[in-house]
Amino acid sequence: MDELADGQTIDAIVGGPPCQAYSLVGRARDKNGMRGDERNYLYKYYGRFLKRYSPKVFVFENVLGLLTAEKGLYLRNMKAYFKRIGYELDHTILNARDFGVLQNRKRISIIGLEKGPH
Repeated sequence: MDELADGQTIDAIVGGPPCQAYSLVGRARDKNGMRGDERNYLYKYYGRFLKRYSPKVFVFENVLGLLTAEKGLYLRNMKAYFKRIGYELDHTILNARDFGVLQNRKRISIIGLEKGPH
């Protein structure tokens, strides 16, 4: 990504880690309910990009199962982490159908705005 940025400021980062660890289907298929799965912590790599590039805003997207995975523990932990590295947060649920996609596909989006003067 450094080569792509070519020294320029990054205004926004949009993305999210693989959803298997948070998804209801993934948890149902795994004998441990995805507890101990390393993918539960991939949001920390996302945070590394935020630290490195300090975008003004980010959008982190994932499946609705993130709300209930480990009774919301992973969501609480990632929000606390993103706040610690300098972002004000909000989250919302969006449905791709509402944006013209021919699919009923709900996702949680965490929106982070860099703290400080804008």
